[in-house]
Amino acid sequence: MSKENDPPKREKKRAALYPDNSPTFYVGSGNNSELVINILKGVGWEQITESNDESFRLKWVQCNRSINWNSFREGDQMVNHIPNCSLFTNKLNLLCSLQAFEKSQNQLPNKAFIPLEEYLPLTYKLDDKADRESYFTNAKNDELWICKPVSMNQGKGIYLVRDPDVLKQKLDQIEEGQHKRFGVTKPSGRIIQKYINNPLLINKRKFDIRCYMLIANTKPLLVFFHHGYLRLCMNDFKNDDDNLITHLTNQFFQKKDPQYKEIKEDTTWTMEQFNEYINNEVAEAKGLPKDWVLNGLTKRICDIMTQVIHSVRFKLQRKTGYFGIYGYDFMIDEDMKIWLIEVNVNPAITTNTDVLVKAIPPVIEEGLKIAIECFEKARSNKKILPLTAQKNYQLIFNELKVPQPKPNLERSSTILRRSQSISPPSSNAKIINSHTVTTTTLPPKNKVQKPEIRNSPGSPVLSKKPVPIINESQPSRPVQSEPVFKSPTDYTKLKLNALAHRTKNTTNLNSLELKPATVEVYFRTKSGRAQRIERKAIPTTIFPPPKIVIKS
Repeated sequence: MSKENDPPKREKKRAALYPDNSPTFYVGSGNNSELVINILKGVGWEQITESNDESFRLKWVQCNRSINWNSFREGDQMVNHIPNCSLFTNKLNLLCSLQAFEKSQNQLPNKAFIPLEEYLPLTYKLDDKADRESYFTNAKNDELWICKPVSMNQGKGIYLVRDPDVLKQKLDQIEEGQHKRFGVTKPSGRIIQKYINNPLLINKRKFDIRCYMLIANTKPLLVFFHHGYLRLCMNDFKNDDDNLITHLTNQFFQKKDPQYKEIKEDTTWTMEQFNEYINNEVAEAKGLPKDWVLNGLTKRICDIMTQVIHSVRFKLQRKTGYFGIYGYDFMIDEDMKIWLIEVNVNPAITTNTDVLVKAIPPVIEEGLKIAIECFEKARSNKKILPLTAQKNYQLIFNELKVPQPKPNLERSSTILRRSQSISPPSSNAKIINSHTVTTTTLPPKNKVQKPEIRNSPGSPVLSKKPVPIINESQPSRPVQSEPVFKSPTDYTKLKLNALAHRTKNTTNLNSLELKPATVEVYFRTKSGRAQRIERKAIPTTIFPPPKIVIKS
């Protein structure tokens, strides 16, 4: 039989990564959307093109306004945004979140906490009257500041401020114009930040570091880190240069230079190139260990990312199917100090240089596969970790392994509170743990035999079990006093009237101030007798508290 008559061979389809009856996806236009489309088609998903079609399994868009949150089906759909992710992607909200977190950490010290001034340049909120006046009071004419809109990217709306009086006049003009146009003064939505005057330079040019944070799952919260690339300015750095191309490193501004097409390949570096440069040109002079970029720098960036997550994790909206890839921008000064510049909700994934072709597609592809795997496991109530899709992403926050705050006192089976009166221990009292505790036995309650209940004369008795009768003349068994902190064995009912009030002593972090109070704990034993325990506390600030005395 000739080969011409043979039936044509069918091309083998690539097996889907997570086969589920051809799941569908929608990708919005812009920001190199073809990259995301090719990745999802490569794992066996089918594309839908109608933006209003809510039958998608996954939706990838540039901003969360393109998502109908009211029709989102948790556990059935995925979207690449979290509804209130602006808590850390908006410049003003990021500042407020970090400031609130720092205030809480000052009350509850944490070894892993990084003070705000160690990684965030000094920033003022121009919308806040007190903050604005504080800036104008402290700013000097010879200082360089940078003014930014709180919710824009690509360097739009940014300008340098060298004279605070000029800024004040500009803000007054803006507010006056808004007042004439709208009848009310609209907030300007801006922050002003201390400019880093001594940035570390590469061949006399300013640069920053773009790296990525993946929130792969929100229930539980799982956060990953991935290396990115370097963005360099085309012009040599000069503090007195007012050209923003000299100061802003993003590609949106660098493209405006007429020479960009000729030297664009030198505006981006891989992290490996940067590591080699630091090893050869900087490490010896700064006293850095070898491969500091891949070790020390990476660890510091991950610590800052983790702190950002801690500052918002209790406020983030959580649903199975929420995920996001966020772009973090960092700078390094001459003292090798790492500064957080901003967090981008929609980082650019265009690949207009050879370095970006190598750096960005692996970040998006692996990030999508990790998010899909987490989603499939979470909706099936399976154990999420370990992940087969995880290769170059580094897990930096696992909510399931976050240590919970430990109680200051050991939990006991019976909780007592203190009384205002002070009772000294007696000679025949038992010493248990701290304050004086007196145990007394109450007389047993008499149980009266209830009459038999009948529906009508001659009807059968509804309750067949006889009700026991306790005679008052029967001697009551003595109730033995036992340690308060011993686990109960014969209690069938436990009623607490109040709990002890404990307040933190701010002067001594290892001490505990105990407020006097009174608590009475009642419980019923199987024999029907009631026992009352009264605790008469001795107020103290000693931690742990002194011993408890039990009187029989």
